[in-house]
Amino acid sequence: MLLVVLSFQWQGVDPKKNRSVPPFRRSETDYVLLVEWGCRVFELCDAFPDLCFSINGGVNTLDLAKQLLSGEWRKAEDKAAARPHSCDNEAAEGVHLGGLHGVMIGRAAMNDPCCLAQADKLIYGASANPESAHCRRSLLMAYTDYLERYEARVDEPKSPFVLLKPILGVLSGMPGQRHFRHTLDTKIRRSAPDETAVEALHQAIDAVDHEFPGVLDYPLSMGKNPRYEELRSSLEQQLRSPD
Repeated sequence: MLLVVLSFQWQGVDPKKNRSVPPFRRSETDYVLLVEWGCRVFELCDAFPDLCFSINGGVNTLDLAKQLLSGEWRKAEDKAAARPHSCDNEAAEGVHLGGLHGVMIGRAAMNDPCCLAQADKLIYGASANPESAHCRRSLLMAYTDYLERYEARVDEPKSPFVLLKPILGVLSGMPGQRHFRHTLDTKIRRSAPDETAVEALHQAIDAVDHEFPGVLDYPLSMGKNPRYEELRSSLEQQLRSPD
């Protein structure tokens, strides 16, 4: 398998800045992004059909990942209008190309872990997503179970900062995000030496429930809603629904 990375490390630039300098060749829509640089990777797939290619860089949604994995392309007229340089002749005629072996979603998942909530159905063809992907509370409870098992089996667990960093963005784009992150950050930095990551996470959950009741129970399938009043109204309608 070959991994095609769409970025490179600049000398003298720390890892955080390197994620934005130089910027990816990004366009206004996911589809234009796919056509601009994804086309070149698919050309490699055609040139070396016995090899498996995966791509890493600039993929921020599961929908775009699915397009890359399946090799979906629009007709030649759409692509010609979207990019100044055409692909090879077969692609320019709208021939369906084979998909990629794999797609890496890195920064998007780090900033918003919930962006992967539909992965089981959308990417892997499962009949349903796991129960942990129903809402942010179920996700955090599943992660709490994982932390409890981890802390029980190791003599010296990693610091709460390391263990809780993956879920800092769980409320990205939702009411309570700043409150959640601030509570976790405060607990991580000021907690007693013997306080566990599980205890810190439970306190952050309690803090969000107190300030923004219902936010953690908002279904992930409904996307994001930064307006708390609208969110509460949606939850109340669901509770009144006979289903």
